[in-house]
Amino acid sequence: MKEQATGEKVPQNPDQQIQTYLDRLERLVLDPDKKQSRKMEGGQSRPRALSLLREMVMNEYIRPNKEKLAEGAARVEERAARNLGMDIEYGEEELEQRGEIAVEDLEKSLDNWISYLSDNNEPYPTWFRYYAFRNILNIGDYDKDKNEFTKRTKGSTRLFPDIDRGALAYIQQNIEANKDPNVLEKLQKAQAKAANNDLPEEQWITKEKVQKFSNLSFAKQYAEGIA
Repeated sequence: MKEQATGEKVPQNPDQQIQTYLDRLERLVLDPDKKQSRKMEGGQSRPRALSLLREMVMNEYIRPNKEKLAEGAARVEERAARNLGMDIEYGEEELEQRGEIAVEDLEKSLDNWISYLSDNNEPYPTWFRYYAFRNILNIGDYDKDKNEFTKRTKGSTRLFPDIDRGALAYIQQNIEANKDPNVLEKLQKAQAKAANNDLPEEQWITKEKVQKFSNLSFAKQYAEGIA
């Protein structure tokens, strides 16, 4: 056994190591026993570790791109104005103000995900909360016609995707069904009962389908869940 800086023993087994990490993440970020000091943010009381994580994410993904956000938003608005027959141009002061607004809007958009995935009342296991949040940071626009997400780029003025609870549950169930035959069997029985044997064969849940789904990127999984 190795020991972390915290004094915790780290098991040698990879699966146990992952579980130890997730357990520690749950204690720090979710703070189910409410042992940490709390901080008010946006009207919400958050554990200290979650507040630190929030600041780290905002500083990594949003705030350094303020100038790009301002310029991107300005170009969109200038183009929209020209389409309406108006000629507007942003000066230095206007760009500064537009950057502040863009940063604030994106922070609120990302905050929705932080609040949702750190809510102990939601049914998700810790591994899925981490999986969803880590990947949502890289998702860009959702194209309804193509039913796909673009890859998010730094300086993007687009808000983070909306939270679709049904799509998230769909992802979790399929991944768990791929890992656990008992979960797959339960889903198949539930589908058979709901469909009353009227469902076309190509729509039945199978081991091959959940395995293929689990190998997709999160962006494709989320798009399929939405569809």
